[in-house]
Amino acid sequence: MKSFRNISLVMIIVVFAISSFTACQDNNTSEISSDTSSGINSSVTENSESREESSNNDTDSGHQIIGSPLESLIEDYYSNYSEPEKPREPTLRYAKEKDKISKETDYDAIVSICTDLYYEYGRLTAGKDAVLTGFTDNENFKSYITYMAQHSDSVEYTATPYLDNIEMTDYPEYNCVFVKATKTRLGGGGAMGEACYIVTVKGDRLYVADYNTQFTLYNEAYRKNFSAEENHDFWDNPEKYQPILDIMKNTP
Repeated sequence: MKSFRNISLVMIIVVFAISSFTACQDNNTSEISSDTSSGINSSVTENSESREESSNNDTDSGHQIIGSPLESLIEDYYSNYSEPEKPREPTLRYAKEKDKISKETDYDAIVSICTDLYYEYGRLTAGKDAVLTGFTDNENFKSYITYMAQHSDSVEYTATPYLDNIEMTDYPEYNCVFVKATKTRLGGGGAMGEACYIVTVKGDRLYVADYNTQFTLYNEAYRKNFSAEENHDFWDNPEKYQPILDIMKNTP
């Protein structure tokens, strides 16, 4: 009987030990699971923050973000590709009053249209295309400007044209202003000679009625007396412009 009691006591001790060991294992497993989960979450957070920081660093350092809009790519293309040039539109200039022009009220617009013609004329001398419809609708005058530029003894193209020493004289009887100026480059890059313009108005729009410049030998020979009196209607008068057109035809 005593032996039976000893066996029972041993079994109870064994069962208690097994139960204690199992409980201990469960607690350890729970702690490991908790620690592992915490580590994973921490790692995910750190990686996310790392990627965000990296993205911010890329942006700050000027790295291009993948997926730029198509419009942006097109703008980048044209900004770095100069040929062929984009089509250019004529720049129109207007007087303050309809059918009236004056150096007092229209000074800035007159200087602008003369400078614009200087720029386009210079493009022609350099073999580039030019937009002349902003200055005149007279086809003979356009042909004359083109011819004169092509036969110029000086390449006058500059991206920053500038007129200096400007002198203006009003001729209300001819509805025009006579302009005399020195052609130069913006910033004082050297004088380019002298030019004379006759600027008139039709409606509220300004036009260049005639233009004369140096460096064209036949121009100096046949148009020495360039004045408002003689030239305000030059390209509307066949008796005046026909001899010039004949010279152009005979001297291609």
